[in-house]
Amino acid sequence: MKAVFVTNYMNHHQKPLWEEFIKHVDDFKFIACSELTEERRSMGYHTYDLPYLIQYTPENADAIEKMVLDADVVIFGEKPQPLFKKRLMTNKLTLIFSERLFKKPGSDLLRPLKNLKLRKKYLANKNTPPFLLCAGAYVEQDYVSFGYPKGKALKWGYFPEMSLKPLDELEGRKSEKLTLLWASRFIAWKHPEIAIEIASYLKEKRVDFQLKMLGNGELFEDMKELVRQQGLEDFITMPGAVSPEEVKLEMEKAHIFLMTSDRQEGWGAVVNEAMSCACTVLSTAYPGCVPYLLKHRENGIIVDTEDFAKSAYDLSQDLPFCHKLGRHAYQTIHEEWNYTVAAKRLVEFINTKTVYDDGPLSYN
Repeated sequence: MKAVFVTNYMNHHQKPLWEEFIKHVDDFKFIACSELTEERRSMGYHTYDLPYLIQYTPENADAIEKMVLDADVVIFGEKPQPLFKKRLMTNKLTLIFSERLFKKPGSDLLRPLKNLKLRKKYLANKNTPPFLLCAGAYVEQDYVSFGYPKGKALKWGYFPEMSLKPLDELEGRKSEKLTLLWASRFIAWKHPEIAIEIASYLKEKRVDFQLKMLGNGELFEDMKELVRQQGLEDFITMPGAVSPEEVKLEMEKAHIFLMTSDRQEGWGAVVNEAMSCACTVLSTAYPGCVPYLLKHRENGIIVDTEDFAKSAYDLSQDLPFCHKLGRHAYQTIHEEWNYTVAAKRLVEFINTKTVYDDGPLSYN
């Protein structure tokens, strides 16, 4: 089998899946169409030197086009035109990997105009539209809104590194004091202020806790000032940007992971990572991964934004239940939603079109 994945760039959220995938295929190429941005580098992302990774340049464009047209299967994340259209004309197996299309506030108002462009891009070819590998539960509804056929959407996502420590070891690493963790960029749609509001509520309720907020961004200094104004310096630690490895170590110590992003969070790979470390994830349903990964009060807590603080307090008052949710979260990632399972299922789907009952490559 010859397989090609075309996207913007390789990152640590994608690498584990493709490292596993290459064990099952004869020939695999990862085509990176963009350079890594400085913002991503500041977040701990870095470039990779891998035998199957090819950086697109004008000089190798013809060779890449030949790879794409000759391959048995091509998965498009980034869809450079007219290469995408040429591939569809071959009538060979082609898949689309996509986050939701309408993330930003106000984007719904632009749908009529954007839908015209999307129909031209995806539906102008007379061949059967490709299956969608949905990186989030809201992808299908965005595609169907411009006329994409129903029944083509399969659950997929990002499959980052997971903690390989046994569950009992992870439970032994949890801090003695109740520890909450928030790890993201300090930008508006990640809503770091919600984590601070939760801390303020827990302080009022006289809960003995600590909150660590990892990351950097344009709101970092504003949030530090908010912590100072609310007298939360003894409860909240904000060390700034740390490496992905350090984030994972903090997840292993934390009891509760706070996911406060709004609908602009296409997937949210930190949720996978936190669950693999036996954290109880407390999140709204907005991030695309949440309806796939979390089952309310079974392996995490799904809340409305206004209920965040009370839900965190309730967990602080029932630590056995909190630990139970963390154990079930660990099992969800280690038994089903991980790169090993996903890679094997992807190969099986390519070969036999097998669709599963639940988890990766089940119907959306």
